[in-house]
Amino acid sequence: MKNIELSEVQQILVNALKHIHSICEKHNIKYWLDSGTLLGAVRNNKFISWDDDIDICMLREDFNKFLVIALSELDKDKYFLQTCNTDPYYKEYDIPCKVRVNNTYIEESKKIFKNNLNLKAHNGFFIDIFPCDKYPNNKFLRDFFQSISVIYKAKSLFFRKSLTKKAFFSSRIIHYIIPINLLNYLNLKVTNYLNNNSKKHPIISKGIELPFHKGNIPYSEIFPLKKILFEGSFFYVPKNTNYYLISLYGNDYLTPPDINNRLVHSSVFKKKSKNIS
Repeated sequence: MKNIELSEVQQILVNALKHIHSICEKHNIKYWLDSGTLLGAVRNNKFISWDDDIDICMLREDFNKFLVIALSELDKDKYFLQTCNTDPYYKEYDIPCKVRVNNTYIEESKKIFKNNLNLKAHNGFFIDIFPCDKYPNNKFLRDFFQSISVIYKAKSLFFRKSLTKKAFFSSRIIHYIIPINLLNYLNLKVTNYLNNNSKKHPIISKGIELPFHKGNIPYSEIFPLKKILFEGSFFYVPKNTNYYLISLYGNDYLTPPDINNRLVHSSVFKKKSKNIS
């Protein structure tokens, strides 16, 4: 493999996003750009200059549908649907799905994922796909359901090599007390309850297994989705991108952070010499 520049990584990821977009359009699966990807699209219709992945969201029902359809519809020569079921070495239980680019390699920064690289897992360039659940408009109940993410985080931490003593012991206690099959069963029951009672649960936020619940956003501020230009093509974004991004980043989201506060995921990017686009 040879080292490549971040700009080439970003172009490869845009092509992967186009492929995902075409699958979603074909099967009526709703998705939207999220986090730093949405931020870059709104700021200047392209990547944030230091961003090295793409983030998209789907409602739980669309996410589950995508997991099934992508197994047959993804171009397997180029891409790999990475979940704990498709990759036995992938243990990021709190980030349940990535679409990886084959014949590439990304080494995530130790600043964020210190000593967390499993060389047996697929470690190609990636698009994170986050499920979103519908929550009640009641902070106490919402916090209760979202607290399940703590268990998923602890299960993921169990497989990391460098932890504080507190994280080391708590992750091991939870890992052995709550097997993953039981946790997934709980996930199914809770998400079915939440999403089958959508009239009572009008708030959209990341899925119960995800550790990111900063944005609790009314359904009416996300849907109907609209399209925005990103890196030369149009992709779906929330209806009210201003409300959405303020919820995530605050009122000054259009102002880039200083260089010391930029969240850099990765430091090494490689691809095989064969043409990858």
